[in-house]
Amino acid sequence: MINPYAGVSFGSESRINSVSHQHLSHESQSAAQNVFDKLYLSGIRHFPVVQYRPSILSPYDYAADTLRYTLKPIPSNASISTIKTNYQAVVTGHADVIGGPNAEHIYSYLYFNGAWNMWSSVHMNGIGSLYESGLQRVNDSFEHSGTLCPYSEAIQKILDDLKYPNGGGVIINHPKWTMDNTHVPFDMQRFIMDCLDYDPRVLGTDIIEGGSQANMSQASQMIDGILSTGRRCWLFCQDDWLTTSKIAPRGRNELLIPSGLSREQQEQACFKAYRDGAFFGRYANSDLAITSVGYSSGRFTMTTENADGIKVTVDGNTTDYSGNSVSVAVPSSAVYVRAMAYKNRDEDPDWAYKDSDVYKDVVFTNPIMINEKQYRYNPAYDLKKRSRIWLLG
Repeated sequence: MINPYAGVSFGSESRINSVSHQHLSHESQSAAQNVFDKLYLSGIRHFPVVQYRPSILSPYDYAADTLRYTLKPIPSNASISTIKTNYQAVVTGHADVIGGPNAEHIYSYLYFNGAWNMWSSVHMNGIGSLYESGLQRVNDSFEHSGTLCPYSEAIQKILDDLKYPNGGGVIINHPKWTMDNTHVPFDMQRFIMDCLDYDPRVLGTDIIEGGSQANMSQASQMIDGILSTGRRCWLFCQDDWLTTSKIAPRGRNELLIPSGLSREQQEQACFKAYRDGAFFGRYANSDLAITSVGYSSGRFTMTTENADGIKVTVDGNTTDYSGNSVSVAVPSSAVYVRAMAYKNRDEDPDWAYKDSDVYKDVVFTNPIMINEKQYRYNPAYDLKKRSRIWLLG
């Protein structure tokens, strides 16, 4: 059995809001500052921010070459800057900001009917990885100077450069966007399962992508299909692109780490929480909270604050419970159990809703794998025949 919360001391843990796949802005330095301000003021404190151009270890993203910029403090007058020391991203200026590397997008261009389809791609990123794939910018266009290789080799390059041996890993990004933008036949669920089979440090995929609830139901169905095979798959929530026109960030991961740690220990603990699944994926920063999760003697328990209900899913079958707590008997033959706490939409005048919002806020547990199954990686499924990976920035 794998219980990602078995080592969490609920009630004494520290909770760190983190972004697993977050850009700042390509528009300008001031736009990037605006996005950072919104993230920080919304409670984000762990900033392994990602970028495209190039895939180097700066937590801030700008389109022109490898430009770094200094972000103004919030709200003090101290300087927030990004520096590169020994290929490590460092954020300074805020006593409560935690930095860390994130090897940004690894593009998988699909090979179909004897040709490369450059308009179809799968994205992944390596949270906690120091790997740099690189990209050359020439006259406002990008020449792909990364390494072309099967996805297994791309994953291995990310894993070989993890900063902490016990933390971080590979996340498969925005599966619904990929399915909508892949113009050749492609089985996203099969791809994710292949990646999970390759190495246990492939962590999972997004259940909230692009800061929207619009694709949540479809992503849930796909993830439940993966979990039902006995494969462990963590659930991530991400905003991806928080543009300056958006009012507030949507999509974050609430990491559960021990309290009383130094800054360096906090950074390592954050990446370990990602590896272990000791986090809750959540949509927004409301007062909705999961306060405890447990599984013992065939019973799943969970307590919350300010929830209108809790949906518990066992092997793809979901039951909706009202109130702030549940205690559910789970058959010993079950493969997994997971849950989602939710807060319904209300008339809060200070809350900005998106048209796609079904709920005011949702918070997801990671699955407790009661009967996990081990699958041997099969090279025949590698993208050698179906596609190859451009390692880009």
